[in-house]
Amino acid sequence: MPEPATLLFIPESWPFADAAEDTFIAPELPHLIAAFDRLVVAPLVGGHGQGTESKPGYTLDRGLLGTLSARPGPLALLGECWRSWKGLDRGGNGVHDRLARARMSATAERIRLAMGALIAAHRPALVYTYWFHAATIAACRLGLPTATRAHGYDLYEERAAQGFQPFRRWALGTVGLVACVSEHGRLHLAKHYPGSAGNYEVHRLGVASDHRASTWDESRLTLVSCSAAVALKRLHRIAEIAGLVATLSDRPVHWLHLGDGPELPALREHLRTMSNPRLSYELPGAVPAGKVRKRLRAAQPLLFLNQSSTEGAPVGIMEALSCAIPVCAGAVGGIPELVDASNGLLHAADEAPAAVAAAIVALAGDPLRQQSLASGAMDAWRRSCDPALNHARFAARLRAVADAASTRLPS
Repeated sequence: MPEPATLLFIPESWPFADAAEDTFIAPELPHLIAAFDRLVVAPLVGGHGQGTESKPGYTLDRGLLGTLSARPGPLALLGECWRSWKGLDRGGNGVHDRLARARMSATAERIRLAMGALIAAHRPALVYTYWFHAATIAACRLGLPTATRAHGYDLYEERAAQGFQPFRRWALGTVGLVACVSEHGRLHLAKHYPGSAGNYEVHRLGVASDHRASTWDESRLTLVSCSAAVALKRLHRIAEIAGLVATLSDRPVHWLHLGDGPELPALREHLRTMSNPRLSYELPGAVPAGKVRKRLRAAQPLLFLNQSSTEGAPVGIMEALSCAIPVCAGAVGGIPELVDASNGLLHAADEAPAAVAAAIVALAGDPLRQQSLASGAMDAWRRSCDPALNHARFAARLRAVADAASTRLPS
């Protein structure tokens, strides 16, 4: 009788408190449970204690907790620096790059050592890491059949603090499947690492929809956005655009931004110095993931704005589309795969703020186009962001990868 197919799933902190992961993992989990005979979830951080715990549909194993956050000592880093070399990635051989590799290698080694016990206990047919990071390298070092997702910071070198991804070339030649959340991400890997391009696939994420469209408050022009308040999101640019819209519009303008981060205090001060009497704003900070759609709809916005300098497949845009809210965004990363002329205002990444504002004001005066874009937004959600379809396809693909694995895992 064949051994039951077990999936070892390694997120960063789910099911412990992490709104960003929960947005996508919670709807994906039932499909993973259905696709495999047994599911074991082993987060890297969060929670307390050791051992395993039975949950509805899966087993929670705490054996990897703490392995991601522990810092290597100087001697360990020195040893890893000695062993690391340039051919494993796109970095150089300078001290900075060698230290980045050493830190990654030491972290992966801690995870590898702890992972051995999980492999012996659960004998998984496949390891699925939610981020293309140290746990993926650890699984590959163990020679395990491995699949990983690649989102944003763990995919694009320009978003990595060290300017490259340590051990990326080696890992891409070892991992069985890299699930990119956008075609832009897949093409990025194929361009820089063509040798393993056959393993790169697009498997989109998704957000739920209650199929209730947002309505527009015609007494004012409301713009909404949702993201972490970090530099790459360019929230100051959104503030500038909102101020220009307020100057051009025949109605007062209100901007609601959902999300917290280090840039928020400076943004509040910037808005105060703008002193535009026709512009009001709300910056409530972090909002629980389950309440984002409710807040977006309650605002009754004309548009959702994204002005990021780099993106993968932004969850905020997916949330807006799920509420039939048209999107105004720059054509960066995977955004053009979600936004086009049928559901929003797509413009060049560095389009002049005045031109973006003029396009928004023009839309505010065109009710028929507003209705058309709202309908197009819901169509885009059904086509690209429906989690039931996206996660079901991905879970089936993971099971196919597991079934195709040619060797059994070490005991």
